[in-house]
Amino acid sequence: MARPMRVRGSGLDMDKIRAMSRLLEGNRKGIVPSPLKWGGGKGKPHYIYPLRELFRRIGGHEGNAEVLDPFMGSARYSLNLNPGGKATMSDLDPRLVNAMKAIQSGVSLDWSPYKDDAGFITPRTFFEQIRGGTPRSRGGTHFENFWPPREGTLNYLLNRDDLSEAEQLQAIKLWMMYQNLATSGFPRMAGGLANNTFNWDPPGHSIEDEWDYSHFQEPMANFDIRHMNALDFLQDPDIIDTEKTQLLTLDPPYFLEPGAYGGKNKRKNKKQEGFDEPTTRKLATLAGDLAASGMPIVSYNSAHAAPIFEDAGFDVHYNKRRENFRSRSGSEMVDKPEMVATANTGMTEDDWFRDHEEHRWPYDDLEPRKVVKGFQSTLDAFDLAWSLMR
Repeated sequence: MARPMRVRGSGLDMDKIRAMSRLLEGNRKGIVPSPLKWGGGKGKPHYIYPLRELFRRIGGHEGNAEVLDPFMGSARYSLNLNPGGKATMSDLDPRLVNAMKAIQSGVSLDWSPYKDDAGFITPRTFFEQIRGGTPRSRGGTHFENFWPPREGTLNYLLNRDDLSEAEQLQAIKLWMMYQNLATSGFPRMAGGLANNTFNWDPPGHSIEDEWDYSHFQEPMANFDIRHMNALDFLQDPDIIDTEKTQLLTLDPPYFLEPGAYGGKNKRKNKKQEGFDEPTTRKLATLAGDLAASGMPIVSYNSAHAAPIFEDAGFDVHYNKRRENFRSRSGSEMVDKPEMVATANTGMTEDDWFRDHEEHRWPYDDLEPRKVVKGFQSTLDAFDLAWSLMR
């Protein structure tokens, strides 16, 4: 029987986390796990290790630098670069911000009331007791998740504006449970309500009774977690201080890439929340202004954003990023170029890919390559168009 799901980072203490944050070479064991499952997180060595080397070069490991992260996600960068040290981060998702603040305070999740007699979290429990119904719920074969939602569920609490402090904390905990069990690393919300489905793994999810996040308290003690727009973040004089040593990391919604928070859903002809060209250009311009003052900056994005960042004065190179790709023949793997824009790092492209050469984009052009039994081939126009209809 598989080991029950447990809280991320279980067994870590501050000494281990601090030692891991200084590991510049090695393997996956040198990565400090983020406290939340979060899609798009840069948790692999070829992302974290070059940033650690950069942070070391600017004096970060001696306590002389701060991490700035206006696209916080699950705080992956700050935990891996400066645990216990100074970091200022923000996100536009208020539920994520509240969850990260709760984790910072050492929150715990009690899963035991939601388990069935066999000790599993099942779809019925997920819909009826954790997530709750939505206005479009039909019940019946979709379980008893009618609207209005059952009292005590996440959507019941989200649908009220008169919550006590205890109910607010319970809503945060239920959102964290929902986020861990939903089908995507992004806990989908519609109209302020949770509407994602269950990540079904028959007979259900085996989960430890209690998830205690107290081991994240010390490494996150000096993190300033804010709810704000990234563009405002980059212009806030209470955050930006060019007299100090600050490393700015940018991991925004990728330009011209459809998905959970970017592009357009062409199948339904609905625009999804994401970064369009004006927003991407504004981001690059503001970051470019900070780079002109000498601030070290690293930004990730799609290859489509590279000319925009080059116009703002950044040096650009490309990772090789492998991901699932939906084509007319089904789901396949594809290699795509991923922009890495840098300024004031003192690191060459060879420095960036030291020990991770396999993740450097190896081709002269920027066309995605379909991966077929270890070989790469360019995608035809039809497949490219099909992928944008996801």
